[in-house]
Amino acid sequence: MLVMQGTDGNLVVYRKADGKVIWTTGKPAGAGAWAVVQTDKNFVVYSGPYPAFGTAAWSSGTAQAGVNDPSARLTIWPDGKLTLMTSTSQGVPYWSTPGDSTVCPDGNAKTAYPICMRPGTNYQSNSYVYACTYAQAQVLASQFVNAGAVMGTCH
Repeated sequence: MLVMQGTDGNLVVYRKADGKVIWTTGKPAGAGAWAVVQTDKNFVVYSGPYPAFGTAAWSSGTAQAGVNDPSARLTIWPDGKLTLMTSTSQGVPYWSTPGDSTVCPDGNAKTAYPICMRPGTNYQSNSYVYACTYAQAQVLASQFVNAGAVMGTCH
């Protein structure tokens, strides 16, 4: 979830499940700070009460002089990634934050699927791959070629 912290004006994305910080501007703007996606394609956090344009405490750095794109919009995805999309970005984010790699596109946490490393040898050991689906886990397990990983626990 995206939160403008009221006490210090820091814009933060938190993982909803446990409150872990996924991304932050790292630039407190003070109480009363507010954020806006401007028509020049810049995402800005301003200090001071809305709607007065106080000092820009942080920005995405994506402003384009002479551009007026009222379609610019900010989207927060289930993995906590913020993306700035525009009419000219053709479906590709114009600007983006990193997301939470432990979360699947549907917002659920990745599942730990058991795998057996080096099965049938004196060096076999149990481990896990984290994936959103069993099929993705199978692909990940197959990438452990040197370890000869297979799905399931060692016997």
